Amino acid sequence: MTTEVFVSIIAFSGVILSALVSYLTSQRKIRIELENFQAQIEHTYATRLFEQRFAVYPILFELISSFIKKIRYYTITKSDLDEFVSKIEEWDNKNSIYASAMNVKYLYRLIRAAHDVQGKTKVSPTKDVLIEKLIPRIADLELGMKTELGVFARHGYQNPKTVKTLDEILGQASNEYSKIR
Repeated sequence: MTTEVFVSIIAFSGVILSALVSYLTSQRKIRIELENFQAQIEHTYATRLFEQRFAVYPILFELISSFIKKIRYYTITKSDLDEFVSKIEEWDNKNSIYASAMNVKYLYRLIRAAHDVQGKTKVSPTKDVLIEKLIPRIADLELGMKTELGVFARHGYQNPKTVKTLDEILGQASNEYSKIR
């Protein structure tokens, strides 16, 4: 092999190696930029969703919290129960799109329990029935909203893998509410 061919092969190899390194570097840079863009989109979405939850959860919290106080300290009439169910369903229709799967489940359980009490009540429901049927469902929803908004922790978002464990914990808390009479 002549020296000129050998030098040409070395030069060509250098150009190929340089082009390959340049290509790999640009691919890595593009991948990093895409990951950063996706993270930015996810952050923006999570922030807006959290802001919406922060705007609508207090309305529901006030509604269920005031109903618990009525149950504890006053006599609840059929009309009071009907009004509560109506307001809960109205909130559900307008705002449940912002709720997590966990809180939608708790809200659905509360609505279902309230309908059950409504269906069995021709006059005023008894305090014992309300405590047994509604207080645990309300407690689950209250704790779910507080957890989701970060009241109990610095990180307010739920990892779907932890919902079952959290559900068990909240179930224990609901049992504590049912002991209050």
